[in-house]
Amino acid sequence: MKKVSPIKDWNVQDKPREKFLANGPESLTDAELLAIMLGSGIKNKNVVEVAEEILESANYNLDLLGRKTIEDLCEIDGVGPVRAMNLLASLEFGLRRDSKTNDVTIIRSASDVAELMYSKIANSNVEEFWVICLNRRNEVIHCKRIHTGGISSVLVDPKMIFKYVLSHEASSFIACHNHPSGNLKPSSQDIMLTKDLLAGAKILQLNFLDHVILSFKKGMYLSLNDEGVVNFSL
Repeated sequence: MKKVSPIKDWNVQDKPREKFLANGPESLTDAELLAIMLGSGIKNKNVVEVAEEILESANYNLDLLGRKTIEDLCEIDGVGPVRAMNLLASLEFGLRRDSKTNDVTIIRSASDVAELMYSKIANSNVEEFWVICLNRRNEVIHCKRIHTGGISSVLVDPKMIFKYVLSHEASSFIACHNHPSGNLKPSSQDIMLTKDLLAGAKILQLNFLDHVILSFKKGMYLSLNDEGVVNFSL
């Protein structure tokens, strides 16, 4: 049977909390930071070992870890509902901090859309369809989740989109949704919806600027306008 080394028996410089206090959080590994969030280990595993198993369950990918559910995490020995909830709350808080730090108020490109929206839908395991309302200076007036769907699709009613855009007296708008699988290829439904929105926007004298598809991986996105999937200039 593997012998567990309690944290209290470690050298002071190797203990996560002492290391944090002495050298700052940037000196800790992901497992050590996670260990501090967890607080303590269990009978046959110290807290760093529990943290390592949690990271291993997500292939050491923090984006994938953030998309796990409480039920997923509770399958790991040493993790109960409260610990799982605390962990997911910490990851969500980090996303929100990143969002506030890099807040995008003026949209100049699809990359600005991706930066604005990443923290809102990165951890979602289902498709979410959002709309961003802009004024004449391309400043963000408001953004809202219009529909939530399943793992691979979301049904969107164009009327709901136009009602929302008009209610905020927007000059233009951008559609955005995520592909939880990470595959950014637009579906036939994505293309059809985009064409329907372009047709409706023309009638209502609104500028429909782009439809951006996001991956759960930061910085990974596809612009239907930039890629020429749909002609937005008509």
